[in-house]
Amino acid sequence: MRILEESVLYILPPMLEGHFSLSNKCNNSPFWHEWYPSLRFSFFVIFMVYYVFGMPTLFWWVRRRSDASKKILQWYTYPIALTFMSLYMLLAIIAEGLFDCEMINSIKYLKVWAAGNVFHYFANVIILYIILIPFVNRMMKHARWEGHPIIGHWILMAFVSIFMLLFVIMWNYNLIHGVTGQKTTDPNYGIEATYVTLYFVAALYTAGHLVSSRIQAMRIKASGQGMIPWCLLLVIGLVGYALMDFIVIFAYHVVERVYTESASSAFVILGLFFQAFMYLSLPLLASSKALENEEAKRLNTAHEQKELYEGPTNGVQTYGTQV
Repeated sequence: MRILEESVLYILPPMLEGHFSLSNKCNNSPFWHEWYPSLRFSFFVIFMVYYVFGMPTLFWWVRRRSDASKKILQWYTYPIALTFMSLYMLLAIIAEGLFDCEMINSIKYLKVWAAGNVFHYFANVIILYIILIPFVNRMMKHARWEGHPIIGHWILMAFVSIFMLLFVIMWNYNLIHGVTGQKTTDPNYGIEATYVTLYFVAALYTAGHLVSSRIQAMRIKASGQGMIPWCLLLVIGLVGYALMDFIVIFAYHVVERVYTESASSAFVILGLFFQAFMYLSLPLLASSKALENEEAKRLNTAHEQKELYEGPTNGVQTYGTQV
């Protein structure tokens, strides 16, 4: 919050003076004359609108349209992920805009980015949880894999979460202290490499379950053919983003010469698109009529079996006979 307050203090003075135009420093900055930083800044603005207005509207719509979606997209998990992504976009805009207009120094720029990283990676883990646990579980039930154990999902999710926390703490610490020349931690980037590897493995694991469940559903001729395009978009978004994150870490720490400013901008923009695919396709899949009809059918079958077993005697076991 202190970072946000400091950033606002840099923005307010020119506004209070009665003008909103860019300062001379901004006009003279190479930021506004090079395509890659200005393009990156533009996409941050576009996707902030996407997460602040577009996705909350879609979430509200699917929750009203489908009761089945409420079991996958709980009222708190998906909105928290959206809030964190919105804050990440806001902090990215503040950091990029103020630094490139020479209104903040490198240390304050990195502090703003460090705060944004926290929100960004927490959002990544939350959206992975929603896909890996409740959504994959529902897709498995739709494919008639009722007894499929999900203990492996929880174990993988736990490891991803633990290493995400360690990664965010160490990466942000190194990000700031590396510039000041102070001692950094994890010099071999073991935690960082472990996290992105785990996240990539979790993405492939999740994608494998989604694809296999969809193939099984087609094999047993279950409904839901309209889910295929959105399921593919979700898989592309999830695996694509995890792969981008993995490549960025490899390029930055192993072959630093190829990690140029233009390459960095390209990776950032691709990552934004892949994440947008996830946040768009997940609510549309969760509200699918096929999943809702399947859930209603499953509940009706369970109710009929209970009545057959208990009979009309309010819980007295009659084994299907009437007294």
